[in-house]
Amino acid sequence: MSSTVIPIRVEQLNLNDEHVKLVKWFVKKGDHVDLDQLICSVETTKTVNEIYASQAGIIYPTVTQEGAMVKVGDTIGLIADSMADIEAYLSEQYIKNSVISDKKSSIDAAIKATPKAQALAQEHGIDLKDVARMGVLGTIKEADVEKFLCIPSTLRPFVIDEGRMPDYEHFVTRKLKSTRETTLPLTMDAVLDLTAVNKYIDRIKQQGITISLLHIILAALPKTLARHDRFKMFQVNDRIFTYRQVNIAFIVRTIDGKLYMPVILDLDKMVIDQIAEASQELALDANRGRLKPSQLMGACFCVSYIGNKSISRFEAFTDSYQSAMLAVAGSQPTTTLTLTYDHSLIDGWMASAFLSDLILEIERVVK
Repeated sequence: MSSTVIPIRVEQLNLNDEHVKLVKWFVKKGDHVDLDQLICSVETTKTVNEIYASQAGIIYPTVTQEGAMVKVGDTIGLIADSMADIEAYLSEQYIKNSVISDKKSSIDAAIKATPKAQALAQEHGIDLKDVARMGVLGTIKEADVEKFLCIPSTLRPFVIDEGRMPDYEHFVTRKLKSTRETTLPLTMDAVLDLTAVNKYIDRIKQQGITISLLHIILAALPKTLARHDRFKMFQVNDRIFTYRQVNIAFIVRTIDGKLYMPVILDLDKMVIDQIAEASQELALDANRGRLKPSQLMGACFCVSYIGNKSISRFEAFTDSYQSAMLAVAGSQPTTTLTLTYDHSLIDGWMASAFLSDLILEIERVVK
């Protein structure tokens, strides 16, 4: 019977959050809910999001305290055909958790460690129980604690343990590493002469419109992508997917050092002043903490721009669901366009053709 129980889990609503706040339940234990009925709301660091029932049935909130912080992926409630199904499910979970708890208790009771291991663990505030749960057999040695710390003893005198990295940085790190594990990233450079680009920017500025090299590249991308379909695709296992729309993201680094990828929708239907206005509004929303999850989704391509005159080039990582990304470095008299592409979908000839066509399209934009 408990197989009909559907857990209500907190989804990844904002790329930077690993926890959300439970704001309010709109239903109570035992209520019957319909498919797609509003059942509760949760708050990320950016916005309040509503959660709807994925099926009709009896609801049973498992996290009831308003204001409670819930980890992304955790269960906050259950939906089933009947309360009997829910009770059976909860009984099964209780038995499983009891078995796990007993195993942990037996591990905790049997922990032994050498004096050096104990001293090292105490120095870094490490619970030896956590070290034991890594699979250490017998007495925990100093080397086991070092492995847990990820640094060798010879390096310890030269460094300071600053503790765990912030959740946001840890999430970004995991995401980048995951991308490298699922793609075959290669890079290719092209040099763009900015003489005509800078003249165009000055000419447009005289009309009271502020634009940058980023906006010009964004304006040139739709027609370039139209001639290179592979750059709108991505691969998952043995399947290939193509984006329906020309939605393009760009990188925003906020004042507090966080990176976001807001998305401009239907870029192929916009002129350059509209592109500039849309990107500026998204950048402001990012810095004010007002970006919504919907503003970070659906991009087929992304651009990262660093207008530092001292930088000649840099590389950018593609997103998990994109096959290419463009990094733009420098500001004058030339700029380097560095294309990162997934070699499982795009070969070197395709990458070179894309960059050549992009430069031609940029030249058309600034004529």
